[in-house]
Amino acid sequence: MKAAQLVGERLLLARRRAGMDQKEVGALLGVTGATISRWEQGLRGPGWEEIYKLAKVYSVSIGFFFEGIEAADVDSPGKTPTSGRVLVGAY
Repeated sequence: MKAAQLVGERLLLARRRAGMDQKEVGALLGVTGATISRWEQGLRGPGWEEIYKLAKVYSVSIGFFFEGIEAADVDSPGKTPTSGRVLVGAY
């Protein structure tokens, strides 16, 4: 499984544990529910600022979202995030 999908699954798990829907979370972060859906599906990754906010909203550590990611799941080893977006394939 790719890193983006693993992060998406962790985002979904955290939201469900918090008892919130995508629209509620989106409103707190200033994005749409559709954006939250794309993050949870692993189609896009949230930026570092959004990761920080999500951790606070869900009362989890930032590391929670990246648990279970192995080197084999990474698309581009050594690549660093650019333009404020998390390139989950880089972790």
